[in-house]
Amino acid sequence: MAELVVKLPQAEYQTFLKKVAKLRKAGVDVQYQVAQAKKRVVKITMLTPVEPDKWDAICDGGTSG
Repeated sequence: MAELVVKLPQAEYQTFLKKVAKLRKAGVDVQYQVAQAKKRVVKITMLTPVEPDKWDAICDGGTSG
């Protein structure tokens, strides 16, 4: 399985952290690694397979199927 690697500006990284917190509260185990968290651009390596539709539904307050 290939890992997903993204580089996010600091503002988007903060949004990512908020969404991860919501997902964890909903029982979704999101595993990732962060490189250079204090820099302007943060590199994130997703270790958990990404389920964008399901995760968006949880983060946006909807229900997942």
